[in-house]
Amino acid sequence: MAYRWLAWWLMLLGSPAVFAGGFQVSLQGIKQTGMGHTGIANPLDATSIYFNPGGLSLTRKNNLSVNAYVLLPKLQFKEEGTGDIYDMDAGAAFPFAAYWSWNAKQNQPWKIGLGVYTPFGSSVDWGRTWAGKYVLTSTSLRTIHIQPTFSYNIKDRVGIGAGFIYGRGSVALARNLPVTLPSGLDGEARLSGKAGGYGFNAGVHVRISKKLDVGVSYKSAIKYKAKNGEARFTVPTALRDSFLNTAISTELNTPWILDMGITYRPESRLAINLDVNYVGWKVYDTVAIDFQENTSVLDDIYLPRNFKNAFTIRLGGSYDIDSTFTIRAGTYLDLNPVRDGFVSPETPDADRFAITLGATMRSSERFELDVSFTYLEGVGRAEKQAENYAKLGGTYRGRGITFGVALNFNFGKKNKPLLPETPESPSTPTTPAAP
Repeated sequence: MAYRWLAWWLMLLGSPAVFAGGFQVSLQGIKQTGMGHTGIANPLDATSIYFNPGGLSLTRKNNLSVNAYVLLPKLQFKEEGTGDIYDMDAGAAFPFAAYWSWNAKQNQPWKIGLGVYTPFGSSVDWGRTWAGKYVLTSTSLRTIHIQPTFSYNIKDRVGIGAGFIYGRGSVALARNLPVTLPSGLDGEARLSGKAGGYGFNAGVHVRISKKLDVGVSYKSAIKYKAKNGEARFTVPTALRDSFLNTAISTELNTPWILDMGITYRPESRLAINLDVNYVGWKVYDTVAIDFQENTSVLDDIYLPRNFKNAFTIRLGGSYDIDSTFTIRAGTYLDLNPVRDGFVSPETPDADRFAITLGATMRSSERFELDVSFTYLEGVGRAEKQAENYAKLGGTYRGRGITFGVALNFNFGKKNKPLLPETPESPSTPTTPAAP
């Protein structure tokens, strides 16, 4: 029978931080990020490939949008009983997103596009001396999605679209082992692996009136198959036959996401967006880990995760100062999917509240510069040791800030305006001629 403390560590292979959610970061477009990451019913440019493929064919120009972020998270853990406080060295993460959209001639009803984006990515390092060193010491995550997309509009009012998603991810995890090396240090376990999976993103956009748009999109659950991962152990010589360096494999489901949005334009310069995301985390209920080589203390493991579906509510908007400058602002409430008793240090999930700001500067019809800022605050999440799945009791608190910048290049001749993505320049008042 496997050591129970080893099972606690191995369950991290299936943590939401490995592939999605949990520590999911909404950073797929700078314009949208500045508006609380809204945009399901407000197609702005090629970033619609991610937010709602149905709106892509209703954008006016062929577009290349390159988006980059700097994410600076902070986490703190206060141990139950002792009250000792540990600050996590999270470092900086650098999510990015790039989108390209194109059609052959002006005002054709179809448009194709390609999106490459990093929906999840982070790194944490609690150090090797903190209270949870036998649960987790460090983790590093990298993911990327590639999404070719096709979109078609009907009479310039209804847009439908879909994209195929190919996802790749890699992860490295480490934790101490409660065995003593000749140096006097704890032993160590390290796990690394890569995984791939397939899914789709589909959506519909409807322009109800000049002032009102609605949109719905659906991102499918993705089954990631991790094969030929590697488990490596640093243990005393006497234990090496029990802790063999071996290959591991597992199969994981990431959640589906249903997005619903409304955009209202009281006047031509102002757009107000309300988006609701419903994330199907319930598909992520168990993790099975298969060791290529088993020993008397290293059995295959079957672990419950017991997540629940969760909502995110987003509100944001934009205002065009003039033809060269747009300001944006927003907020959102992200409700976490992790049930009590299943919180772990790589994703100490809690409800989160964020405030966002952004702006767009245009030097010409062909070039735009976008910037965004997000402040995110997590509600403190307490876990009792007796009730926690990893037997780690304490209170987690987290916050983070992000800075983002995007370069947008518009190509080809200007199409007729189907939707007001970047409204026409307000006419400049002229002084009446003297009589």
